[in-house]
Amino acid sequence: MSQDLSTLYEVLKETLSGRSDVWVVGGTVRDILMGLKQKDIDIALPGDNPYAEAGMFADKIRGTFVKLNDKFKTVRIVKGGYYFDFTSFRGNTIEDDLLQRDFTINAMAFPLHKGVESLVDVTSGYKDLKNGLIKMVSIKNLDDDPLRMLRAFRFMAELGFNIDDPTAQAIMQLKKLIANVPAERVIFELKEMTRAKNSSVAVSQMNQCGLLAEVFFEMENTNVDFANTTSLYLEVESIINRNPDTRFTTELNSYITGVPHRLPFLKLSALFCAAELSADAALDICMRLKTSADEAVFLHKILKHHGAALNVYKSGMKTDMAVRFLLDMGDDFIASLVLTLAELYLNSDDTRRFTLFCDEITIFYLETYLPRLMAGHFITGHDLIETFGLKPSPLFSRILGQVQAMALEGSISKRSEALSAVEDILSKTDQESLCV
Repeated sequence: MSQDLSTLYEVLKETLSGRSDVWVVGGTVRDILMGLKQKDIDIALPGDNPYAEAGMFADKIRGTFVKLNDKFKTVRIVKGGYYFDFTSFRGNTIEDDLLQRDFTINAMAFPLHKGVESLVDVTSGYKDLKNGLIKMVSIKNLDDDPLRMLRAFRFMAELGFNIDDPTAQAIMQLKKLIANVPAERVIFELKEMTRAKNSSVAVSQMNQCGLLAEVFFEMENTNVDFANTTSLYLEVESIINRNPDTRFTTELNSYITGVPHRLPFLKLSALFCAAELSADAALDICMRLKTSADEAVFLHKILKHHGAALNVYKSGMKTDMAVRFLLDMGDDFIASLVLTLAELYLNSDDTRRFTLFCDEITIFYLETYLPRLMAGHFITGHDLIETFGLKPSPLFSRILGQVQAMALEGSISKRSEALSAVEDILSKTDQESLCV
C-alpha cells in the first residue's frame, strides 16, 4: 500500500477496533497476495447493512459516503482517490459469503485486525492464484450475475491469467444471459478489459467462447469471420504497445495517454472496422451500451473517415489532401493511421512505405499544420460583410472554410492574400447564391 492508503487503513482499524468480525475480502486480498499496488479496500461484515460502520469511518477521515448497491447493501467511502467498499455478508458467515463470489481468486478473506497471515480460503483460491487460473466458484454464481462472465476476461487481460476449461464451458453455456445485464455495467467491464496492455488474448478467447458475438450481436449480421475481426484487434494493440522510436510512435504514445477513452475505443474500432460496420451502426452500438457522448463521437469519426489516411498516402502526400484529412480528423488522425497500418500488416507484405508516411504526416501536422492553425484566421465573417457587402448566409462558411484550407496548405500567409482569395472565390460563384 502507498503511505496515504496505509494511513487510512490504520484509521479504519482504529475506527472498528471493537469489532472482531470485520473482514478484508475479494480483489483486495488477491492484489495483496500478488504484491500489486492497492487503490481500494473491500470490507465485509455481518448484519443487515454496513452503513453505520461506514458512516463512522467516513466521519473520521472526512470522506465521501456513496451508496452503491441497496440489494447487496454496499456503500463506498471515497478519500483522496482511494475507495473503501463496505458490504454485508452474503449469508451468515464469512465462509458463506466467499462461496457466493465470482472466482476463486476473489473468494479469499482475512480478519481486519489480524492480517493476511490468517487467510480464509474455502475455494483453494490461493492455489489458483499461484497457478494463474481464473476459476469460477460455481456455475450458479455466474448464472446469478452474468456480468461475471465478462469479468473473467477482464481479469484475464489485466492479470495475464488463463480461464480454466470448466469455467470457459460454463460461459459458453450461459453466454446469452449477458443480454440481461445493464448496459452501463457491460461497457464498464469492456473499457477496463481493453485498457489492459495485452487484452487481445482475452478478446480472442472471449470470441472462442461466443461471448463476443453476444455482447456485439450487431456484428453477427455482417457475415464476417470473427477470427479476422480479432486479428485486426491484435494488430492494433501491437502497434500501440510498440516502444516510441519514431516520430509517429512517440506521438501515438502521447496521444493515447492524453485522453482516457482513446485507448479502449481505438481498440474497439478495430472490431467494428473488421466486421465492416458503418460509422452509424457503430454509433447505434454506443447508444445501446450507453457510452459517453465523447466516446461515441470518437468511434463514429474513426469509422466515418476510415480509408482517408490511405488515400492521402496513395496521393503521394498531396498537401491539399493531407490538410483536408487533418481538418476532418484533428489530432485523431493518429488513430486513423493506427487502424490503417494494422490493416496493411494483415493484408500486405510491404508496410515499410506506409510506416514512413505515418512519420511524414505526423511531422507535417506538428511542425506545419498546427503552427498555421494556431496563427488564426486572416479574415472573419465580419470582413465578408464590411469589405465585400455580403449578407450572412450558408455561403459564409464555405468561403471561410476555403480560405482556411488555403492558409493551412500554405498558399496564403497574410490578410491581403486572404482578401484576394475571397475575391477570386466570389468571381467564380454563381451571383444568385450571393443573395441567399
